[in-house]
Amino acid sequence: MSKIDTENSNVKHVLKLQQGELDAVLVYRWLAAKISDDKKKQLFLQMASDEGTHATILKNISQIKLTPKHFKSLFISAFYLLFGLNATLRILIKGELSAVPVYEALSKQYPEVSRIKNDEAKHAAMLTTLKTK
Repeated sequence: MSKIDTENSNVKHVLKLQQGELDAVLVYRWLAAKISDDKKKQLFLQMASDEGTHATILKNISQIKLTPKHFKSLFISAFYLLFGLNATLRILIKGELSAVPVYEALSKQYPEVSRIKNDEAKHAAMLTTLKTK
């Protein structure tokens, strides 16, 4: 596995992505706790697990341990309570899809990031299946 040079400008980029993945774990766990439907709950828990794996992959690159920040999960939880699941899913889908090209570019330097790219696309598809009409 490649290690990032802390003098390299990529470190800030990788750390930002790593933080986002950690924060997403909290978001998906929170949503899983709010959902009564077992199928949906399990999908959110699977995505939380995947995001944790992504954070670990990025930690192995950055060699810096971060902790989740609650701001993103507080924002999403407030948004969910105000606007409901479908509106929240639209935001999450957009976030997952926008991450795909970012990870695609990073995977050229760190091939292990390809898994993250693939999972982000998979998560967008999974979230789409959770939307109600």
